[in-house]
Amino acid sequence: MKAGTVQGTGDKVMKATEKNFINLIRKRREEGLLYAVETYGWVIQSVVRKHLFLLPDLQQECMNDVLMAVWQHIGDFDPNTGSFQNWAAGIARFKAIDCKRNYLRRSRKYVDIEDQFIEDEHAGRQMLKVELDQEIKELFEQLSQPEREIFQKHFIEEATIEEISAEMGLNESTIYQRISRGRKKLRKHKEIREAGQ
Repeated sequence: MKAGTVQGTGDKVMKATEKNFINLIRKRREEGLLYAVETYGWVIQSVVRKHLFLLPDLQQECMNDVLMAVWQHIGDFDPNTGSFQNWAAGIARFKAIDCKRNYLRRSRKYVDIEDQFIEDEHAGRQMLKVELDQEIKELFEQLSQPEREIFQKHFIEEATIEEISAEMGLNESTIYQRISRGRKKLRKHKEIREAGQ
């Protein structure tokens, strides 16, 4: 049986196509995801490799995270705002950034525990940190100052909405609104950037 097809009930073979694969994923049909991997896997892989070129051991794990996010969040995809390819590439970019952040966090803990490190590994971590900081700075430049502060606290420092509310003197609904507005700005920025590539 060809990839992208599965045996259906009553021995009917369901074939995923460009027209139906998104609906198949929404219906939790595996052949839809297989089609997405066959057709758009190269895009996801390119983005992951670009952002994790210094961390080849994390690339496959990140690819799996991207595919899981596509599977779990396909309901967020809106074909009226952009192509599936661009949407999947955006997920890949953010998952790669998450992988870098998690790697840096884990390696920092390891260094603290062992109190030693190899100079090459330290240089690699520093290079990744600089690259990640630059990517985050570029993204945050699209936001207003209050949005930037909220995003910094919530997504980088991992503060809860309640903590941010108390610290900034804003009610929680205002913070949720600013996060929502900020995400829309970042999505629009991503679409403009990808259209120019």
